[in-house]
Amino acid sequence: MWNHDTLSANADTNLYGSHPFVLEVRPDGSSHGILMLNSNAMEVGLTEDTLSWRMTGGIIDVYVLMGPTPSQVLQQLTAIIGRPALPPLWSLGFHQCKWGYKHVEELADVVAKYKAADIPLEVMWTDIDYMDGYRDFSLDPNNFSKGKMQAFVKQLHSSKQYWVPIVDPGIKVDPGYPAYDEGLAAKAFVNDFTGKPYLGQVWPGATHFPDFLSKAGVKYWADQLQAFHQLATFDGLWIDMNEASNFCTGDVCHMPTQGATANASAWLTTSSCAGSSNDCQLTCDTPEDLAKLTPQQQLYRDPPYRINNAKGQLLGHNTIGTTATHADGSLEYNAHNLYGLSEAVATHSALEKITGKRPFILSRSSFLGTGAVSAHWTGDNAATWADLRWSITTTLGMGLVGVPFVGADICGFLGNTTEELCGRWVSAGAFYPFARDHNTLGAAPQELYLWESVADAGRRAIKMRYQLLPHLYTAFHQANKLGTPVARPLWFAYPQDPATHAIDDQWLFGDVLVTPILDEGQTKREGYFPKGKWYSLFDNTTIDAHDEGKSAALDLPMGHVGVHMLGGTILPLQQAALVTADVRTSDLTLLVALPHLEPLPAFAATSETPSCNQQTGFRADGSMSQQSSTEKVSAQAQLTLPCAGRKLLTRSDSQPVMQQGRDVEGASPVQKCGGSEAGRATACGHIYMDDGHQLQVTLPLQ
Repeated sequence: MWNHDTLSANADTNLYGSHPFVLEVRPDGSSHGILMLNSNAMEVGLTEDTLSWRMTGGIIDVYVLMGPTPSQVLQQLTAIIGRPALPPLWSLGFHQCKWGYKHVEELADVVAKYKAADIPLEVMWTDIDYMDGYRDFSLDPNNFSKGKMQAFVKQLHSSKQYWVPIVDPGIKVDPGYPAYDEGLAAKAFVNDFTGKPYLGQVWPGATHFPDFLSKAGVKYWADQLQAFHQLATFDGLWIDMNEASNFCTGDVCHMPTQGATANASAWLTTSSCAGSSNDCQLTCDTPEDLAKLTPQQQLYRDPPYRINNAKGQLLGHNTIGTTATHADGSLEYNAHNLYGLSEAVATHSALEKITGKRPFILSRSSFLGTGAVSAHWTGDNAATWADLRWSITTTLGMGLVGVPFVGADICGFLGNTTEELCGRWVSAGAFYPFARDHNTLGAAPQELYLWESVADAGRRAIKMRYQLLPHLYTAFHQANKLGTPVARPLWFAYPQDPATHAIDDQWLFGDVLVTPILDEGQTKREGYFPKGKWYSLFDNTTIDAHDEGKSAALDLPMGHVGVHMLGGTILPLQQAALVTADVRTSDLTLLVALPHLEPLPAFAATSETPSCNQQTGFRADGSMSQQSSTEKVSAQAQLTLPCAGRKLLTRSDSQPVMQQGRDVEGASPVQKCGGSEAGRATACGHIYMDDGHQLQVTLPLQ
């Protein structure tokens, strides 16, 4: 575990976050967790009966979390690392982003086309394209000028929509650039082992990195964000490249003596602009530099035990050198995994003061406790069917380490998506806790309205998400209070059902069961339904697994996804709209799904249907029978019913039904109904939902 800027499309390597926590669920459902609260580089070994931690330093601080349920383990974990933040409601809407939007007019065009296509869109994002020479806290004077951006953001806000820009930690080395000059003056940057600001390279060229573990660095960051907010009124922030990512590898780097200069656009090669490679232009770790390292510093640079970082690289590979120091004396060797978390903490604190509201922050790098201050996305995935499937396990996994506000780039970041893949991805991704369409520079556009089938899938799935916003927000409130995930593996809710333990292609969105298509060319699939009666939120069809959980076949043509609620639960719903502000002011509906009910007692009349006697009511002789799961019980009976507002009918099968008139109360007095103890319909005078469509009423016997 060592935070590293590696494309998440790459398998079997360390990525952007480190979470040294293990949750075990045993076959009987009993659960416990083990937390190793240590930020140093480590490897974890797991066998059938052993768990080993191999750490390169730091404190051995072990917590055993006794559970005994998965939910209780998460409560215990987040009591230590911090409960997840409650996000602003607007951030639960649908987000659109792309690296490569060329100018403000293109942003406005995308927003307008979403509206014209009747697809909900809450937030418009900008990648590094909006910056002046990739300098943080700046606007490109031509394509994203101050006047144009302020007008665009004002228009978004008037339409009840929001803007979120990207901000990277690397500050361009550029005398006269305020963020650089002020950082130097405040001594706000991480230093290399010689005591000078550590020199790295990212998008703008040569950069320094703020020290978020120092008071000076935190204040400097807050001041820069305050000035940026005055320049362009952003609503949230996207903090990327914060592992920290560095295009160079070295403990001491220098500006090149020839060729590229600090401000040269030539620092970015053609291939790097396409996001495929980034060539270091600095001179790093010369023999003269390395000769200055003390023996102890040499060990920090290349420790005697190497974890398998980036498949065999030094710990300092493409990040801040491990011999770099923070203002409090901390070595990057020990604090590296905390860099993204410390930036998120500083950003959260700054935005609270700047906006006076609960902040929205999206961070790529993560560590234990990130969920308390930030959302997370799973990084640079690819537009492949495999990545669609992996997106589910990575999203569910982050929720199990205290980061419930998480999602993957819908339709894929790298490469060109296809119409079918994008349609299937938005059908699934609309039910990530965080839902954003995003792709890379040079890849074909993938806004949902570009294909009619994808637009239809987006409308269908995202509008269902918006209808579920009261339920979704309740799930986030529960996460904030108890630490539970918002997107939950089936085994999290049903740990005692062994059939759920291996399922990784379905999940619970709050309490709603999501079953998507994840394979190319497929329109049908099997889904597992835990014990209970399940109702489709799209067409009210039911899957009855009341005896035990079972698999059921689902017909899911393009644009469709399985979304089911459990009988015996109530969902708060509101009306779908294009923005969450309009959802919030719509009528609230409570959708009640009743559990499985045994068939009501059948009454076979042995006499003609009588007329009603005002004193005695309807009266008929006959037999009452009810089929239980094990036996059929019959009894001779006499049925009576008051006349008021009702009429007793007989059908061809001689079973009476109740046709209600103005009097909607059930029959009285309340008595035992029928001769069977097995049936659930034993209380007279109540209305039950028998099959999801027909209302029936139990009748009293005398």
